[in-house]
Amino acid sequence: MEKGEISPKQRQILEYVKSQIVLRGYPPSVRDICAAVNLKSTSSVHAHLEKLEANGYIRRDPAKPRAIEILDDEFRRAGREDFCIPVPESISVHSSAFYFQATDDSLSDVGIFAQDYVLFARQDTARDGDIILTRVNGRSVLEIFHGETSMHILGKAIGVFHFF
Repeated sequence: MEKGEISPKQRQILEYVKSQIVLRGYPPSVRDICAAVNLKSTSSVHAHLEKLEANGYIRRDPAKPRAIEILDDEFRRAGREDFCIPVPESISVHSSAFYFQATDDSLSDVGIFAQDYVLFARQDTARDGDIILTRVNGRSVLEIFHGETSMHILGKAIGVFHFF
């Protein structure tokens, strides 16, 4: 689909949504978007999102308010390496649990392989030997914690799902 023209404010909203998906693993709320792009009305944000959808930049699910899918192939390919999936609270003992898909076999010695989904509890602390998700040069990386105090820890692994 050919993408239509969008305004500078719509471009700002699109870039903010992308940044939040990369940073948090899910799209921001309409109120978050209002605050980030200095709009006072949620209806203004809804109108801009409708225009972004009509022009082929995003897809939304009307049944799910935060369901914003970015239709940029380059972003989606990059996102496969850095993608977190929130876990519904109804099935999680951790209210801020999320999945992260492993992209390589670097932790195969501890049973985590490429394409596995690792379940994390969102926390910023860890003990030696914990499997963590951390930020390195703007990318999320799975690794074993060895007491480094300068790491930006996103979460501690609490489960792994293998797909064969």
